Amino acid sequence: MANKKIIKIGVKVNGGFGTILVRANFLHCLYEYIDDAKLQIYAFGHISSEINYAIFEKQPSIFFYDVEKKWKKFESDKETKENFALLFELDIYPKVIYTSKSLTASSKLCELVEAWKKFRSDVKNELYFRDLRRSKPYEYSKLIIENKHILNSADLNGVLEVGREYRMPIKIFQDENEVLGKFRLSGKKYITLQRGINPKLGTVENNKLWPIKYFNELIRQIKFRFPEFVMVQLGESVEHCVALEGIDMDLLGKTSWDDIKILLKHAVLHIDGECGMVHLRKALHAGPSLVFFGPTPVELFGYDGNFNMFSETCSHWCAELRDDWEYHCLKDVEEAPCIYSVTPDMAMKTIEGYLQTGSIDHIYELAAGSSLTQTILDIYGEQLDSTYVEEWFKQYKIADYEVIDFPVSKLMATVYDGSKWNTVPISETPAYKFLEGDESAYEENIRKRNRLSDNTHSIERFRRLIDSVNKKGFERMLVVVKAENVFKIDDGQHRAALWMH
Repeated sequence: MANKKIIKIGVKVNGGFGTILVRANFLHCLYEYIDDAKLQIYAFGHISSEINYAIFEKQPSIFFYDVEKKWKKFESDKETKENFALLFELDIYPKVIYTSKSLTASSKLCELVEAWKKFRSDVKNELYFRDLRRSKPYEYSKLIIENKHILNSADLNGVLEVGREYRMPIKIFQDENEVLGKFRLSGKKYITLQRGINPKLGTVENNKLWPIKYFNELIRQIKFRFPEFVMVQLGESVEHCVALEGIDMDLLGKTSWDDIKILLKHAVLHIDGECGMVHLRKALHAGPSLVFFGPTPVELFGYDGNFNMFSETCSHWCAELRDDWEYHCLKDVEEAPCIYSVTPDMAMKTIEGYLQTGSIDHIYELAAGSSLTQTILDIYGEQLDSTYVEEWFKQYKIADYEVIDFPVSKLMATVYDGSKWNTVPISETPAYKFLEGDESAYEENIRKRNRLSDNTHSIERFRRLIDSVNKKGFERMLVVVKAENVFKIDDGQHRAALWMH
């Protein structure tokens, strides 16, 4: 690095705590990607210096950081323009404000910035750069269609390989054992809970929050079923968080950000709505969180490995569709159906196996001879693919299952592109395209799948399935899904394509 030229870039990082954390990870990936020069990133983040310290302090990717209000003077300063190669704002996407000739010291950064500029000049993105607030519902929808996540939305062409996991190291500046001892949690199994919202909203209740009575009931069920767990409530202050019933330790307003990092890191489970502490726990690479989603799209904001609770009661999420979406249900009812239909019983059933085993993968562990697996085969075996049953399903150890009616349009499937498997909606699968008249798409996919040693699919086999369904109908047909962040098909992609068609 000593012989590489220094390039200074300034960035205004928009958002609250969780969003700035997401975008700090993007900056870390950018820093690692630019290896043909030495980047010095000057970041201007939250209005709170404490939050900026919690996120940016000692980060290898951040050379300097300051509060949001300092940005305007910084980016308009003549000396800045003389010494900096790039100034940009970072929100859902990057927005280039200024570039200078010194940018050419890194060909990789030049190409990246050109891609950002090209994205901005595309007429399809005009609304976003003209009016971020009004464009959010559209951008959320587009990102979901593109199978993107809030963590990698700004990685426009994918070259930074941001992915869906944090690469940025989270710094902790206190002795972890001392902090756990201070809160009398050393050697104890505990669950953290948080029910609060951004203080700038000026309220303690809104449509994103799981109902207080539900929280209290879930706490009661956990304490009855698992009394060995200490229930710890976290929160910024008593002014912005309602105290929960039945908790063992009230830490509202009693923790620093470093305390919170340590408490989240060592908790067995964190229970919350979609907010900053969920992002922080994920960035710490700690255990899973139980996260309640209401108007916010789980497809975009839900993390892999978490218990993401959401309901299909409403046909579509409504985040950002109206200025008052956080305060007022768009259906003009007092109790927003999206969040009220996620019940304490549903939440308890979801986490029960994890609290028993300590493994989020308990449902998918491979172990021959599971009695529940055999029960499913006895009842539904004839409706499943025989090859799938023999080679895969019989090996599964099933902890629980449910037979439900579910919109086929919401199902996801994996498609092999010749090198990797991509998750796409049924309407984008080669099987569905075949049924809609594009036989070449399916033929091309079969050619790619033939590179795999275990490919069992062919056009002839698909035609036999079509003929069988035409004769027997759909009544005795099921698909098997794994309910993770999405309902992703494990067996039955072709049957689902027939349903959709």
